[in-house]
Amino acid sequence: MRKIILQSNRLLLTAFKNRDIIPLYCNCFSKWEIMKYLHGKTFTIKNTKAYINKNFSKGELFNFLVIIDKNSMEILGYGGILPYIYTNSYEFGYVLKKRAWKKGYALELAITQIETIKKTFPKSYKNGREFNSFI
Repeated sequence: MRKIILQSNRLLLTAFKNRDIIPLYCNCFSKWEIMKYLHGKTFTIKNTKAYINKNFSKGELFNFLVIIDKNSMEILGYGGILPYIYTNSYEFGYVLKKRAWKKGYALELAITQIETIKKTFPKSYKNGREFNSFI
């Protein structure tokens, strides 16, 4: 059973499970077209495991989450909300496998993440705390 952290109409954002490493590696971390703008290189499976273990949520809201299609339960990528360390703001974004591009998921994820920040930190949002995106 997956721990659901956030959800939208079509998507679940869940805590990471070890079984997610291979689909995330095969569909995102090993793909140049996806990784060139994020890290400037693709990852090996070993790099992928280390990155995931360091950065992915085991159940917290503020970390990377696994993005899953609600209907098929297929892993589409990853994304999340993170405190932006350089300013008094939040960073949000997502990385989707190529087959998930041009289907409206990006907009759906952005709206869900922004609404979550507004609900979770209403005082910060009203005081002009900024949002940044890493997409």
